[in-house]
Amino acid sequence: MSQFKIEELELISCEKILKNGGTFPLLIEAFNEIGESDYYVMKAFKKKSVDENYSVFKEIFLSELAPDFNLAAPEYGVTLINNNDLIEIHDEAQKVVNSVDYVNQLDTGYKFCSYYLSGMTTMNPELITKGKLSQYDIENIYAFDQVFFNSDRGGMRDKPNLMIDDDNIIIIDHEQSLPFINSFEQNKNVNYFNYFKGFNSPKHIFYNQVKKLAKENDGKLFDEFIDNLRTINIKKFNDLFNELDRFGIAYGNKDDIFAYLYWAKENFSKVQNLLLEKLK
Repeated sequence: MSQFKIEELELISCEKILKNGGTFPLLIEAFNEIGESDYYVMKAFKKKSVDENYSVFKEIFLSELAPDFNLAAPEYGVTLINNNDLIEIHDEAQKVVNSVDYVNQLDTGYKFCSYYLSGMTTMNPELITKGKLSQYDIENIYAFDQVFFNSDRGGMRDKPNLMIDDDNIIIIDHEQSLPFINSFEQNKNVNYFNYFKGFNSPKHIFYNQVKKLAKENDGKLFDEFIDNLRTINIKKFNDLFNELDRFGIAYGNKDDIFAYLYWAKENFSKVQNLLLEKLK
């Protein structure tokens, strides 16, 4: 995975539209930069989503942040594709959309492509025992989503956005994170403390399980996550933004993003207290 050289993929073919994705994600085959072919999930965001929500940026940024918190995200790359080439596959696979109208709304820039995890399944936490969940450090996933305001792991649509097998759990789908950086956000003078305090924690997919764990761990549940937050090297992400500029990927005001990262790092003890307080 990039730290930080974003890989440009060369499209070979679009295989099919994958189910259960609001952005009609496509399974594609593509060459990586050393000429190896593999399968990826390409997310075709609408232009409005890229321009206002910075969806491609958020997918990349949170994928790059995850390893700093000992979390796994899929390898990824970006690719350019002529949107008109998508009309036929949309027309064949999705009778519920007007393919031409839908494709005409898509962004024409680089598209985010996540490595296809063929051996893993979408997680259903209701089918996994408490003992099984404990091996996956779900408290770190919960804390990561809280600190970076991911409202889409659980949320109103109860989406897991997690891939799982017997040994690993991998986080996917980050475009609903960091909402205060969006171009349509009216309040640019964000009070991070209040924003954090008001974030809807009970909607998280692991809220109930983590709440039980918090009672069992005497205030130490998030020690590992907070230690990673306290020691994260924020300056290194300047190199990522250079890569984003190379591909013309929109991210809004970089200063807003760095300001929050530094606030969270400098106020790590406050963040820890808030995480615990919201579970009481």
